[in-house]
Amino acid sequence: MIRAVLVMNTQGKPRVAKFYEFQ
Repeated sequence: MIRAVLVMNTQGKPRVAKFYEFQ
């Protein structure tokens, strides 16, 4: 579930995706 949100966020906010990857 989080991965799907990450992909959606990556299109709008790549910074958020990088933060999620660290977690």
